[in-house]
Amino acid sequence: MSAAKPQATDGLAGIQANVKAGLAEVEVALAEAVATADPFVHEAAGYLVAAGGKRLRPTLVLIAGHAGDPGEERLVGAAVAIELTHLSSLYHDDVMDEAELRRGMLSANARYDNKVAVPRARSARSAAPAPATTRWSTTWPCWPTRPAP
Repeated sequence: MSAAKPQATDGLAGIQANVKAGLAEVEVALAEAVATADPFVHEAAGYLVAAGGKRLRPTLVLIAGHAGDPGEERLVGAAVAIELTHLSSLYHDDVMDEAELRRGMLSANARYDNKVAVPRARSARSAAPAPATTRWSTTWPCWPTRPAP
């Protein structure tokens, strides 16, 4: 996944354009993170990803990137890792609360039962980009290092 480098951040409009482009990358990466060859596992793992949501956490990561280098490739990986962690917590919340609905859809546990929902929550969390990889590194700081005083 190779998107164009962010444009110069000429004010708020530039930041908004960069964040919008980054969120498009996040959506693609989220779908890739839960993809698997088994159709049932793929459907169950991607159920909450497909439900959408505000994507507030990835948006905040991408906005924070403007404090440093908004073109830093690891920002998308960090945004994906945070969103997958959040989604896994939603699965667990639904199981613990015995919720019937999530984001206007049947909750994962209502649709699949707890025997599927709990392992999917764990797999969503483990699908978060690995810090050891270059493209998906979520190690911080993502912004440029400043010279020591």
